[in-house]
Amino acid sequence: MRTIKKSDQIQLCFDDKGGEVEVLDVVFIDEDTVALEENPIFNDQVSYGDIVRVKKVKEVYYYIETIKKSELIKLSWLLSKEVSESQELENLKDKVTKNAGRCERVFGGLLLLNIPKKFEQEIIREMKIILNTEG
Repeated sequence: MRTIKKSDQIQLCFDDKGGEVEVLDVVFIDEDTVALEENPIFNDQVSYGDIVRVKKVKEVYYYIETIKKSELIKLSWLLSKEVSESQELENLKDKVTKNAGRCERVFGGLLLLNIPKKFEQEIIREMKIILNTEG
């Protein structure tokens, strides 16, 4: 039987000065290792599904290194309101989740997709069609 691990929210810092801090959902593997349950917005060195080593200082966790990269690749687009609300985008998001991927919308118009590598070109092609057919 597979156990579902509880997700926690932590402050994760990506620089040693404490300037790049994001609040992220993670699953603790042990006290200094976490699996990311969402994509950082302002940092591209890690993404959803990565397993990373961290060090806790007071209430902030500092990124140390990536132990294992996710098998999913991350794609992102900044969308207009029309595209964000389109049925075509909803269909694409359904396709992504049905194919073991993940969709996140941030700030209303930033779309982040984590998908298996084998679907990368197909998803990019479909996204280009959506972007070209909407307003």
